[in-house]
Amino acid sequence: FWKKCCDEKAKLQQMLLDSLPGVKIIDTREIIAKQDCADFLCHMKLSGQKKIADKVVSEMNLKKT
Repeated sequence: FWKKCCDEKAKLQQMLLDSLPGVKIIDTREIIAKQDCADFLCHMKLSGQKKIADKVVSEMNLKKT
């Protein structure tokens, strides 16, 4: 069951990437630590959401206000 779900998710992700040329993908797995997760599914705590927001701001060369 899980392998089928993962395979389907991978196909959908690739379809999304293929339909959005020029998009920069930020891999959140490289940013979020276990302590940033509120549960085992990684519903993020504020600390995790802040890390993602900071990375997006940095990658887009935006300034924080």
